[in-house]
Amino acid sequence: MNPCTGFFEQHAGATNKAELLQKSGNGIEWESLSASIHSPGPVQDAEEVLRVVINPIHVDNVGGLSPALFSDVKGQGGSVQRLNFIEREVAIDMGKAHALKKNSERPEAPARRVLGTVRLPVDKVRKVLVATAQRAFGVHDTAKATDQSHADIFQLIPEKGQEARSARLQLLEIAESGYEPL
Repeated sequence: MNPCTGFFEQHAGATNKAELLQKSGNGIEWESLSASIHSPGPVQDAEEVLRVVINPIHVDNVGGLSPALFSDVKGQGGSVQRLNFIEREVAIDMGKAHALKKNSERPEAPARRVLGTVRLPVDKVRKVLVATAQRAFGVHDTAKATDQSHADIFQLIPEKGQEARSARLQLLEIAESGYEPL
């Protein structure tokens, strides 16, 4: 087993994987390794990944994409699907099933529903830099037994000051150019 797969297996239930990945110092190096035994291979720069947009979680009060779309990249990782391994419609159906599950678990909360998707070119995600010329994000293949297309975007810089927030806003700009409503 490679060290990347070992790391992700060891921390499978962790909600702070991004922080643990930062502390490991291997976030960029491990992008070239499989993070899952179910993986079709490491995520390549030339790929596109898809993120499902869910209302009210990922939109602001006027219906635009919200910075919350990428709030989980600093914790457990931002789930995306690799478009080389899944059709957009299948990813949308998975998002709808997830929203229904969350709605049944918390009926008192505002109902969630899928509004669309954002396409993110992996090379653009990986080119987001902070003031120190350090890469802000990694994209790792975190395939699941039930979804080989699954990957995660992880924040590779500490959550302090404005740098991390600024990097996530740059990620949001990339997402806005790739937004496709239903």
